[in-house]
Amino acid sequence: MRVPEVDAKLIGRVLDAGARGIVIPRPETAEQAHAAVQAAHFPALGTRGINRGVLLAARRSRRRELEPVNPEGSTRA
Repeated sequence: MRVPEVDAKLIGRVLDAGARGIVIPRPETAEQAHAAVQAAHFPALGTRGINRGVLLAARRSRRRELEPVNPEGSTRA
């Protein structure tokens, strides 16, 4: 997905929404390119943070996988 500028919050949001990668149009300096790479990676490779909404969605999804399938209480794998 193309993002209009090097903006760490925007890059994080785009990736959190499911984009598999980003394109920064014409970074003007090596520092801008480095900042974009840092914003796209989690620590230890970068500075990207984890959005609270993403964490909650992941927990809900995982919880659904473990919900009982029948009244006897067996679960789906």
